[in-house]
Amino acid sequence: YKMLWTFAGADTIGMQAAGLRLVDFDGRIPSPAQRYQRLAGELVSTLAAGVGLVWAFVDQERLTWHDHMSGTFPTLAEPGE
Repeated sequence: YKMLWTFAGADTIGMQAAGLRLVDFDGRIPSPAQRYQRLAGELVSTLAAGVGLVWAFVDQERLTWHDHMSGTFPTLAEPGE
């Protein structure tokens, strides 16, 4: 599922329904390379017994490992996006 959206270069239906969009640390739409890095980072975060996901609870910016690895993070979409 995630791979399809990564290859399409778009946010998932769940993110869209929640009013979220993926951006890089400069607020721009992520490049395809950043999306692939995020997908790989999600795998690492999950396979490390979920520690990469739980990391958001102790991180100052509340980012997971895959956010840091890819230089991207989900944020609220602007109205009309």
